[in-house]
Amino acid sequence: MIEVKATDAIKATESYVPDIANVTTEDLSQAGSTLVTLGFRAGDTIEFFSAKEYEKEGMIKVRNFGTGSEYLVVCVRNSVPSLFSMSDLRRRDVNMQGVGEFRKKMLSAYSNDLERLNYLAGKKFTAGDILTYDAPKEFVEEIKDGKETGKRVPAVDADGNVITKPRTCPDIHEA
Repeated sequence: MIEVKATDAIKATESYVPDIANVTTEDLSQAGSTLVTLGFRAGDTIEFFSAKEYEKEGMIKVRNFGTGSEYLVVCVRNSVPSLFSMSDLRRRDVNMQGVGEFRKKMLSAYSNDLERLNYLAGKKFTAGDILTYDAPKEFVEEIKDGKETGKRVPAVDADGNVITKPRTCPDIHEA
């Protein structure tokens, strides 16, 4: 059970990350970015507020950059008000598979971040073992018929293989 009131958590996180704006739960049904700045870290325990609490103004924030948006939700991380990046739940390897069983479930069972947040609401999760996976090293503009499409795709080598680099993140478990 969360010991922090949602309104207190909102106030505590207002200056946590610069250049962010408040949004509504409906905005979470949009496509978010793959940027993860405030995801699970080794040893974290993260508690999410009830679905009703997330309807309050200030509980969901967005940081816009370039062509994407990172959606952040107010949570309690290790007993302290914090923000959580919803894109952590969509973390994928080079084969576009979710990293770890929990993320695979989040990607296969839910079609957007609003559905994922509704699953998380009112629950507590812990970060477990560190997982190592191959991820695309960089993304480049897709070019079709000699023109940029506006879509970013993984960079490939001369043989058409995606150029990768090892990445790590913790596995996630419901507490």
